[in-house]
Amino acid sequence: MNIVVVIKSVAFHSVHTALKKGRFWITPDPYHNDDNIQIGREVKISCQVEATPPEELMFSWLKNGRPLRSSERMVITQTDPDVAPGTTNLDIIDLKFTDFGTYTCVASLKNGGIPEISIDVNISSTTVPPNLTVPRGKSPLATQEGDTVELQCLVSGKPKPIILWSRADKEVPMPDGNMQTESYDGVLRIVNVSREMSGTYRCQTSQYNGFNVKPREAIVELIVQSSAKTAGVETDTQREREERWDKRSMKTDAERVREERERQNDDRRFETRRSLDKRCDYVPPTDAQRLWG
Repeated sequence: MNIVVVIKSVAFHSVHTALKKGRFWITPDPYHNDDNIQIGREVKISCQVEATPPEELMFSWLKNGRPLRSSERMVITQTDPDVAPGTTNLDIIDLKFTDFGTYTCVASLKNGGIPEISIDVNISSTTVPPNLTVPRGKSPLATQEGDTVELQCLVSGKPKPIILWSRADKEVPMPDGNMQTESYDGVLRIVNVSREMSGTYRCQTSQYNGFNVKPREAIVELIVQSSAKTAGVETDTQREREERWDKRSMKTDAERVREERERQNDDRRFETRRSLDKRCDYVPPTDAQRLWG
């Protein structure tokens, strides 16, 4: 069966009375190990709405725009508020082709005063169980500190379920502070990533707005490296140190020639001083030395 959901309206009257977050999920026949809805078997459509105050919440069901009443094959129940608050179920027993159509769950408050929420579930000829994959080249995903990164899982199925993201490698909150983050398109967007966010992330199909079947999941690895700015500064500093060392240790030909000339001049000046010193030390012989010499 192809199921299409449309949430017609979500509105608020005040902080004291409100209807919000309308959701649904579809459970195939629990007595058969099937992920699909099949003719001749049971299917359950569940509808959940958050209400304030919760005790004033009321539900009604429509089929193709007409009121639907509970019968032997169409069983409408409202679950125990202590177990699943704000939830109503429509059980279709022994599904037939004549059951194809649009089923609408309508939520309202007893005292009225605010717009209702209605959720359409269109059941037609075929169904596609949920499927979850990671696009090629998206895991591992390398990025740099301070960047904005998008982790992606491709989700398919009719209806297409909400995706839940969580950390797979350790029990820590997600960047938004919650243990799980919802995504309607399979993308997890993280702003200003840090090194602590490196690791593996799990994307998983939820029961919401889809089939209440065994979850599909996939893993995406995120690698956060040092920022390009910091790495660039470190590289420049090292380069400057090397250049200064090269200037001290390497000399041009002109510098070497000049130093050689200065050395030769120093040698000449030294020899001149030695010659002068010898002349200054000379003492003429006496007359006796000449006679005896």
